[in-house]
Amino acid sequence: MGLGALISGLLAEYSNEPLVFPFIALVSLALAAAVIVWLLPETVKARRWSEIALRPRIGVPRGIIGAFIAPAVTVFASFALLGFYSALAPSLLQRSLGVESHAVGGAVIFELYAAAVLVLALTHWLGARAAMLWGLSLLIPSLVLLIVGFQLHSLPLLLIGAAVGGGAAALGYRGSLQIVNQIAPDNRRAEVVSSYLMFCYAGVSLPVIGIGVVSAIETAGLAEGIFAAVIAAIALLAIVVDVRRARVLHKKL
Repeated sequence: MGLGALISGLLAEYSNEPLVFPFIALVSLALAAAVIVWLLPETVKARRWSEIALRPRIGVPRGIIGAFIAPAVTVFASFALLGFYSALAPSLLQRSLGVESHAVGGAVIFELYAAAVLVLALTHWLGARAAMLWGLSLLIPSLVLLIVGFQLHSLPLLLIGAAVGGGAAALGYRGSLQIVNQIAPDNRRAEVVSSYLMFCYAGVSLPVIGIGVVSAIETAGLAEGIFAAVIAAIALLAIVVDVRRARVLHKKL
Protein backbone atom coordinates (compact mmCIF):
# COMPACT_ATOMS: atom_id res chain seq x y z
CA MET A 1 0.00 0.00 0.00
CA GLY A 2 2.88 2.32 0.77
CA LEU A 3 4.74 1.54 -2.45
CA GLY A 4 1.57 2.08 -4.46
CA ALA A 5 1.21 5.60 -3.08
CA LEU A 6 4.92 6.34 -3.58
CA ILE A 7 5.05 5.09 -7.18
CA SER A 8 1.79 6.83 -8.07
CA GLY A 9 3.03 10.10 -6.57
CA LEU A 10 6.31 9.94 -8.50
CA LEU A 11 4.56 9.10 -11.79
CA ALA A 12 1.92 11.79 -11.26
CA GLU A 13 4.57 14.42 -10.51
CA TYR A 14 7.28 13.65 -13.04
CA SER A 15 5.58 11.89 -16.00
CA ASN A 16 3.96 13.62 -18.93
CA GLU A 17 0.63 11.84 -18.30
CA PRO A 18 -0.07 12.06 -14.56
CA LEU A 19 -3.60 10.63 -14.90
CA VAL A 20 -2.51 7.76 -17.15
CA PHE A 21 0.86 6.34 -16.09
CA PRO A 22 -0.14 5.44 -12.48
CA PHE A 23 -2.96 3.30 -13.88
CA ILE A 24 -0.68 1.72 -16.49
CA ALA A 25 1.66 0.74 -13.64
CA LEU A 26 -1.28 -0.71 -11.69
CA VAL A 27 -2.56 -2.75 -14.64
CA SER A 28 0.97 -4.03 -15.35
CA LEU A 29 1.37 -5.24 -11.77
CA ALA A 30 -2.08 -6.85 -11.84
CA LEU A 31 -1.22 -8.74 -15.04
CA ALA A 32 2.09 -9.89 -13.55
CA ALA A 33 0.26 -11.12 -10.43
CA ALA A 34 -2.27 -12.98 -12.60
CA VAL A 35 0.52 -14.79 -14.47
CA ILE A 36 2.21 -15.77 -11.19
CA VAL A 37 -1.06 -17.10 -9.73
CA TRP A 38 -1.78 -19.03 -12.95
CA LEU A 39 1.63 -20.75 -12.73
CA LEU A 40 1.32 -21.70 -9.06
CA PRO A 41 0.62 -25.40 -8.37
CA GLU A 42 -2.83 -26.23 -6.97
CA THR A 43 -2.77 -27.38 -3.33
CA VAL A 44 -6.20 -29.02 -3.08
CA LYS A 45 -7.84 -31.88 -4.91
CA ALA A 46 -9.67 -30.83 -8.05
CA ARG A 47 -13.42 -30.45 -7.61
CA ARG A 48 -16.27 -30.16 -10.05
CA TRP A 49 -17.85 -26.77 -10.55
CA SER A 50 -21.16 -28.19 -9.32
CA GLU A 51 -19.51 -29.01 -5.97
CA ILE A 52 -18.14 -25.52 -5.41
CA ALA A 53 -20.27 -23.23 -3.24
CA LEU A 54 -20.04 -19.61 -4.37
CA ARG A 55 -22.48 -18.30 -1.78
CA PRO A 56 -20.54 -16.15 0.71
CA ARG A 57 -20.43 -17.38 4.30
CA ILE A 58 -20.20 -14.56 6.81
CA GLY A 59 -21.01 -14.82 10.49
CA VAL A 60 -19.77 -15.11 14.05
CA PRO A 61 -20.87 -18.01 16.29
CA ARG A 62 -22.89 -16.83 19.27
CA GLY A 63 -20.41 -18.35 21.70
CA ILE A 64 -17.52 -16.11 20.61
CA ILE A 65 -19.35 -12.83 19.99
CA GLY A 66 -18.07 -11.40 23.28
CA ALA A 67 -14.48 -12.22 22.37
CA PHE A 68 -14.97 -10.97 18.80
CA ILE A 69 -16.10 -7.44 19.70
CA ALA A 70 -12.75 -6.01 20.84
CA PRO A 71 -10.74 -7.25 17.82
CA ALA A 72 -13.46 -6.05 15.42
CA VAL A 73 -13.60 -2.58 16.97
CA THR A 74 -9.80 -2.45 17.06
CA VAL A 75 -9.38 -3.17 13.37
CA PHE A 76 -12.14 -0.69 12.48
CA ALA A 77 -10.31 2.09 14.35
CA SER A 78 -6.91 1.05 12.94
CA PHE A 79 -8.08 1.02 9.34
CA ALA A 80 -10.01 4.26 9.85
CA LEU A 81 -6.68 5.95 10.58
CA LEU A 82 -5.08 4.34 7.52
CA GLY A 83 -8.04 5.31 5.32
CA PHE A 84 -8.08 8.89 6.60
CA TYR A 85 -4.37 9.35 6.04
CA SER A 86 -4.16 7.60 2.68
CA ALA A 87 -7.17 9.38 1.20
CA LEU A 88 -6.72 12.87 2.57
CA ALA A 89 -3.02 13.42 3.39
CA PRO A 90 -2.01 14.81 -0.05
CA SER A 91 -4.87 17.33 -0.16
CA LEU A 92 -4.28 18.28 3.48
CA LEU A 93 -0.61 18.83 2.73
CA GLN A 94 -1.61 21.24 -0.02
CA ARG A 95 -4.16 23.07 2.09
CA SER A 96 -2.30 23.26 5.42
CA LEU A 97 1.36 23.27 4.39
CA GLY A 98 1.30 24.52 0.83
CA VAL A 99 3.01 21.34 -0.44
CA GLU A 100 1.93 20.95 -4.07
CA SER A 101 4.20 18.05 -5.03
CA HIS A 102 2.40 14.74 -5.67
CA ALA A 103 5.72 12.97 -5.08
CA VAL A 104 5.95 14.40 -1.55
CA GLY A 105 2.33 13.43 -0.88
CA GLY A 106 3.03 9.87 -1.96
CA ALA A 107 6.23 9.77 0.09
CA VAL A 108 4.42 10.87 3.24
CA ILE A 109 1.86 8.08 2.81
CA PHE A 110 4.72 5.65 2.12
CA GLU A 111 6.27 6.67 5.47
CA LEU A 112 3.09 5.63 7.30
CA TYR A 113 3.16 2.11 5.84
CA ALA A 114 6.94 1.80 6.08
CA ALA A 115 6.64 2.49 9.82
CA ALA A 116 3.93 -0.18 10.03
CA VAL A 117 6.17 -2.77 8.33
CA LEU A 118 9.10 -1.88 10.58
CA VAL A 119 6.99 -2.18 13.74
CA LEU A 120 5.64 -5.55 12.63
CA ALA A 121 9.16 -6.82 11.98
CA LEU A 122 10.45 -5.64 15.37
CA THR A 123 7.52 -6.80 17.53
CA HIS A 124 6.92 -10.36 16.30
CA TRP A 125 7.66 -11.55 19.85
CA LEU A 126 4.73 -9.57 21.29
CA GLY A 127 1.62 -11.57 22.19
CA ALA A 128 -1.64 -11.05 20.33
CA ARG A 129 -3.57 -9.30 23.12
CA ALA A 130 -0.59 -7.14 24.10
CA ALA A 131 -0.11 -6.09 20.47
CA MET A 132 -3.78 -5.19 20.15
CA LEU A 133 -3.80 -3.12 23.34
CA TRP A 134 -0.55 -1.34 22.44
CA GLY A 135 -1.98 -0.53 19.02
CA LEU A 136 -5.13 0.94 20.57
CA SER A 137 -3.11 2.94 23.09
CA LEU A 138 -0.79 4.42 20.43
CA LEU A 139 -3.71 5.22 18.16
CA ILE A 140 -4.85 8.10 20.37
CA PRO A 141 -1.56 10.09 20.49
CA SER A 142 -1.07 9.48 16.76
CA LEU A 143 -4.45 11.10 16.05
CA VAL A 144 -3.53 14.07 18.25
CA LEU A 145 -0.19 14.50 16.46
CA LEU A 146 -1.79 14.34 13.02
CA ILE A 147 -4.56 16.83 13.79
CA VAL A 148 -2.23 19.23 15.64
CA GLY A 149 0.32 18.93 12.83
CA PHE A 150 -2.28 20.01 10.28
CA GLN A 151 -3.63 22.80 12.50
CA LEU A 152 -0.13 24.19 13.23
CA HIS A 153 1.05 23.64 9.64
CA SER A 154 3.95 21.56 10.99
CA LEU A 155 5.44 18.93 8.67
CA PRO A 156 7.67 17.42 11.44
CA LEU A 157 4.62 16.83 13.68
CA LEU A 158 2.77 15.35 10.72
CA LEU A 159 5.61 12.93 9.96
CA ILE A 160 5.92 11.89 13.61
CA GLY A 161 2.16 11.36 13.79
CA ALA A 162 2.28 9.26 10.62
CA ALA A 163 5.05 7.06 12.04
CA VAL A 164 3.23 6.55 15.34
CA GLY A 165 -0.04 5.95 13.50
CA GLY A 166 1.54 3.38 11.21
CA GLY A 167 2.93 1.49 14.18
CA ALA A 168 -0.39 1.70 16.02
CA ALA A 169 -2.38 0.40 13.05
CA ALA A 170 0.10 -2.42 12.44
CA LEU A 171 -0.02 -3.62 16.04
CA GLY A 172 -3.80 -3.30 16.21
CA TYR A 173 -4.29 -5.23 12.99
CA ARG A 174 -1.80 -8.00 13.74
CA GLY A 175 -2.95 -8.51 17.33
CA SER A 176 -6.67 -8.43 16.56
CA LEU A 177 -6.34 -10.80 13.59
CA GLN A 178 -4.38 -13.27 15.70
CA ILE A 179 -7.08 -13.20 18.37
CA VAL A 180 -9.81 -13.79 15.79
CA ASN A 181 -7.92 -16.78 14.37
CA GLN A 182 -7.48 -18.16 17.89
CA ILE A 183 -11.13 -17.89 18.95
CA ALA A 184 -12.69 -19.01 15.65
CA PRO A 185 -13.80 -22.68 15.48
CA ASP A 186 -11.82 -24.66 12.91
CA ASN A 187 -14.86 -25.42 10.78
CA ARG A 188 -16.02 -21.78 10.73
CA ARG A 189 -12.73 -19.89 10.62
CA ALA A 190 -13.22 -18.61 7.06
CA GLU A 191 -16.59 -16.98 7.77
CA VAL A 192 -15.41 -15.50 11.08
CA VAL A 193 -12.31 -13.99 9.45
CA SER A 194 -14.50 -12.72 6.59
CA SER A 195 -16.71 -10.96 9.14
CA TYR A 196 -13.59 -9.46 10.70
CA LEU A 197 -12.40 -8.20 7.31
CA MET A 198 -15.74 -6.44 6.82
CA PHE A 199 -14.80 -4.25 9.78
CA CYS A 200 -11.46 -3.53 8.06
CA TYR A 201 -13.14 -2.30 4.88
CA ALA A 202 -15.78 -0.36 6.79
CA GLY A 203 -13.03 1.36 8.76
CA VAL A 204 -11.20 2.36 5.57
CA SER A 205 -14.28 3.79 3.86
CA LEU A 206 -17.01 5.02 6.20
CA PRO A 207 -15.03 7.58 8.29
CA VAL A 208 -13.55 9.16 5.15
CA ILE A 209 -17.05 9.55 3.69
CA GLY A 210 -18.18 11.07 6.98
CA ILE A 211 -15.33 13.58 6.87
CA GLY A 212 -16.35 14.57 3.34
CA VAL A 213 -19.98 15.12 4.38
CA VAL A 214 -19.08 17.22 7.44
CA SER A 215 -16.52 19.21 5.41
CA ALA A 216 -19.20 20.09 2.87
CA ILE A 217 -21.58 21.26 5.61
CA GLU A 218 -19.12 22.92 7.98
CA THR A 219 -15.31 23.20 7.66
CA ALA A 220 -12.54 20.70 6.95
CA GLY A 221 -10.86 21.48 10.28
CA LEU A 222 -14.03 20.68 12.22
CA ALA A 223 -14.48 17.45 10.25
CA GLU A 224 -10.92 16.33 11.05
CA GLY A 225 -11.42 17.12 14.74
CA ILE A 226 -14.67 15.15 14.88
CA PHE A 227 -12.98 12.24 13.11
CA ALA A 228 -10.12 12.21 15.64
CA ALA A 229 -12.51 12.37 18.59
CA VAL A 230 -14.73 9.56 17.27
CA ILE A 231 -11.83 7.21 16.44
CA ALA A 232 -10.20 7.91 19.82
CA ALA A 233 -13.51 7.09 21.55
CA ILE A 234 -13.78 3.86 19.54
CA ALA A 235 -10.22 2.91 20.55
CA LEU A 236 -11.03 3.54 24.22
CA LEU A 237 -14.20 1.46 23.85
CA ALA A 238 -12.20 -1.47 22.51
CA ILE A 239 -9.76 -1.23 25.42
CA VAL A 240 -12.61 -1.16 27.97
CA VAL A 241 -14.38 -4.12 26.35
CA ASP A 242 -11.20 -6.20 26.26
CA VAL A 243 -10.20 -5.38 29.85
CA ARG A 244 -13.70 -6.19 31.17
CA ARG A 245 -13.77 -9.48 29.32
CA ALA A 246 -10.33 -10.39 30.68
CA ARG A 247 -11.53 -9.67 34.23
CA VAL A 248 -14.61 -11.82 33.76
CA LEU A 249 -12.51 -14.70 32.47
CA HIS A 250 -10.07 -14.29 35.36
CA LYS A 251 -12.89 -14.48 37.91
CA LYS A 252 -14.26 -17.64 36.27
CA LEU A 253 -10.84 -19.25 36.52
